Amino acid sequence: MTSLAAPVFSHNAMPEPRSAWPRPTRYLYESPNPESNDRRAISLTFSTGFDDHKRSLLEVTVDAVNRLLRLPQDWDANGAAPVSELAAITAIEWLDRLAFSDTAVPHVVPLKSGGLQLEWVFDGQSFEVEVGPDGDVGVLGADAAGNPIIEGEYPAPDGTVFVSDARKFLNSMFGSFDRAAWR
Repeated sequence: MTSLAAPVFSHNAMPEPRSAWPRPTRYLYESPNPESNDRRAISLTFSTGFDDHKRSLLEVTVDAVNRLLRLPQDWDANGAAPVSELAAITAIEWLDRLAFSDTAVPHVVPLKSGGLQLEWVFDGQSFEVEVGPDGDVGVLGADAAGNPIIEGEYPAPDGTVFVSDARKFLNSMFGSFDRAAWR
């Protein structure tokens, strides 16, 4: 995770009103079945009228996260911790907050610490959301030259300028916002 407390980029950003965000998704963590320890999973329910493309994005990502929730202790043979439930749920919450319907499906990577990372690379730009096992979030968006455009840490998703800027940067990679404005 990064060490900055505020984003590097501040494009005359205004806080985005919470009411302007897509309707929230409901998340449910299912506890392990007593007979088996491989049934940890996230389930989603969607409100009526939820965007079909974004729904598909979330479902595909949740499938990947649920597979990673099955990783055992020492899954990398170097002492890696299993992915924490809090990291899994927080990663999906952040994807729901940041993504639009035209956002590409992220690459989901387990971290040795028990966290998760969502990654996108497109047209030379990159964007990462790293979630620690305790739910702390670090975000890094870089241009094609590797220069950080948005960078910072955040403990939980909400309607601050930082989240709004991260959302705009990610979506500028896939056409929702003017790409030139973020260079």
